[in-house]
Amino acid sequence: MFRTVVVLVGLALAAFGAYYLILGTAGLPDTEGTPVNPTLESQFRFYSAMMVGVGAAFITIAIKFQWANMLWLVCLMVFMGGIGRVLSWAFSGTPNYLMIILMVIELAFPAALLVWHKYIAKTTELRKEFARRS
Repeated sequence: MFRTVVVLVGLALAAFGAYYLILGTAGLPDTEGTPVNPTLESQFRFYSAMMVGVGAAFITIAIKFQWANMLWLVCLMVFMGGIGRVLSWAFSGTPNYLMIILMVIELAFPAALLVWHKYIAKTTELRKEFARRS
């Protein structure tokens, strides 16, 4: 179940990243009819490609589970993205409600995923210890 969730997270991140890589800032809510800023567009598409990479990292971790220690780093990357949204809200004003929902997910989900992973690792360790003693 855990690995399935990690793959689904990876697929979602990669899909959103690819969507924004192709559409650029025009894919964002509340941007229709606004002039395109080439510098912002360049930066946004760059970070969209990074989002595809983070999604691929989640998928790779789920498939090659011995790399699960890297899950902490990838979750930290997503969490830091949520922090970026908090800073944007604080310094630039309230974003579209979809961005607020994403911010909450980016701040809460990585921590929940890491707690779940730690629980799995600990219970696996306890089962091995119990089997060894039996």
